[in-house]
This record gives sequence, structure tokens and C-alpha cells, in this order.
Amino acid sequence: FRSVANRDYAANFDDFLAQVGKDQPFCFWLGTHEPHRGYEEGAGRRTGKNPSRVVVPPIFPDHPIVRNDLLDYFVEIEHFDKMVDRAIATLEKSGQLDNTIVVVTSDHGMPFPRAKASLYDAGTRVPLAIRWPGGIKNPGRGYGRIINLSTLAPTFLEAAGLEVPETMKQDPGNFHVINSLAAAFSDLGRTETRLFTDFSAAFIAMERHDGCRKGGKGYPCRAIRTHQYLYIRNYEPDRWPAGDPDRRVCARDIPFGEVDSSPTKKLLMDNKDKPGFKRLYDLAFAKRPAEELYDVRKDPGQLVNVAGDPEHAEARKKLSARLQKHLAQTGDPRALGQDAPWDYYPYYGRKVNKDWKVDPKP
Repeated sequence: FRSVANRDYAANFDDFLAQVGKDQPFCFWLGTHEPHRGYEEGAGRRTGKNPSRVVVPPIFPDHPIVRNDLLDYFVEIEHFDKMVDRAIATLEKSGQLDNTIVVVTSDHGMPFPRAKASLYDAGTRVPLAIRWPGGIKNPGRGYGRIINLSTLAPTFLEAAGLEVPETMKQDPGNFHVINSLAAAFSDLGRTETRLFTDFSAAFIAMERHDGCRKGGKGYPCRAIRTHQYLYIRNYEPDRWPAGDPDRRVCARDIPFGEVDSSPTKKLLMDNKDKPGFKRLYDLAFAKRPAEELYDVRKDPGQLVNVAGDPEHAEARKKLSARLQKHLAQTGDPRALGQDAPWDYYPYYGRKVNKDWKVDPKP
């Protein structure tokens, strides 16, 4: 397919592994361009995929354009899967598979509206599969608790027998609480995990995905995700969360530049005032309040903000306090009312609009 990069990522791994000495520790990051945008339209159907079998997330209109856009997305995911499969086969052939920690994950969610570049589940929830026969008890099981990918670095250090820095500990100063996946690997019960990582919540943050507001400003927001709730704090609710609708203030010269161009995005924009589209358009692109709260058990798509609902007032209060405590402990300048540097970071992405620039730091 024309949209798939002409790079053999698995062959790169083959070449790398051939240079690794016997019993020499190694680390390899197999990162593919796929499934980044853009996709070859119709690729999904040409590979025999049936649009009628697509489960359309509730944040999108159930429309043939969306169904086919999702199928094209799946084609690129399959390309990534094939690269991983080949890399694992190489490890097995070399006899190193069972002595290697294999982690398959992603850095963010799908590149669709109200997904990537947002703090909703569609933008932050990612797959996580780990293979380590020598270190995982009862392999082949699912793990239903909440995991932050920040646990990976200390997990690797522990596996290598190295000391975990204080900054990687969940409770700095308490050497018992290591921010790693040891409890998950050991298959410990709830009471046994009290001295290990707290898997009851994930803390998430975003500043700027792309240059799509005047002066390079981002959309600073922080969130806490528990098993029942997603609570989001938007620090600059007067800004456009998906980027400014005026393409002239976007580096890529597109409206709502936090959201990559796609058939689904175009469908929403072209039909924004029509019944069945307006609500989903607003959810994806309209400005948002300073606080958002979603009961994910009742509303898994996170469509109804209950932050102002008295029934959820106590939950909102507790989650807000817990988020603030975590941000303060980790020195987040937004939470501490300090100057934040991110609005003035240089921009190294694609720049079509030659007049667009980042404001200098005052």
C-alpha cells in the first residue's frame, strides 16, 4: 500500500541482533511509522475486510466513511503486527526469546477526532502485552488493573538488577514502594501489593501535540483515570482543545490541527450542523469546561460530563484532590501556579504556514 512506509523494520532488528555478542545484554526499540496517518483509502476493503462488522466507537457517527476509515486503520495495525511477529521469530531462532523481555505497546490512542491528542480513553488507553517466561508468574493471563507506562523504566532496571532512582519511586523516600510491574508479574493479590505500585489509577497529562494555536500555545490539561471515573482538569478552557478552527494560526495550515486530517474528521466538519453530527462535532472540536468528569462504567465512551452533577460531587472533590496531590508531589508547575515552559518550546514539526511561529518567552 502506498501509505505504508517502505521500511523493513523487522530486517533492521535482524541486522542488529546479528551484531550482538553471545551473552551480551541488549535493548532494541522497534518503532514503526504505521499506523500514523495518512492511510490509503479503500485498503481495508481490498484486503477483504467487511465494513458491516466494524464496531464504531460512540464518539464517531455510524457512517460508511467512518467504517472504511477504521478498516484502513486496521490494515496499518496489521502491518505493525507482522513486523513484531517476524522480530519474535528472529529471537526464537537465535535461542534468545525466553531470556528476553518483549513489550508491545503504543504511545497514544487512535489518530481520530476526540482520540489522539486528548485525555479521553480513546486517546490514552493503549495495548500492553509483555512476554518474559523467566519473570512472569502464571503467563498467558490478563491483568485487569490500571497501569501507567511510566512503570516500564523502573521495571527494566529491576529486571537488570540495577538500582531504581528515587525519582522513579511512587513514594519518594519510601524504599518499599517501587513504581514497577513487580506485583503484576508476581500475580499478587490486592493485600499483597500494598508495598508495591498502586494500580488503582493512572495519571495523564497533555500540553501540545502540534502547533495549532496562535503563538504556539498548547492546551494544558491533566487527568486521573480510575476504574470508575475519568477526571480532567483543563487549565486554559478559553483555548481550543483540538486546535484553533482558523487554519492561519496552525503550523500545518489545517483547522483543528491537534487532530490529524482524515475522512472521519472531514465528515464531521462538513456536516457539523446536521442532526446526528452536531453533538459529536462539538465533543471533538468545541471548547471544554475547566473540569470534566465521566462515570466510565455507565458511560464508557465518555460522552456525558457529570462534573456539575450533585450526585457525583463527592467523587469530583476526591479525584480533584488526589490529582492535585500527585501533581504537587511531582513538581508540576501548572498545579503549583508557576510559569510553565511548554508554551514556549521550539516547534520541530511540519510547517506549511511560513508565518506561524512560537512566541518568545517573556
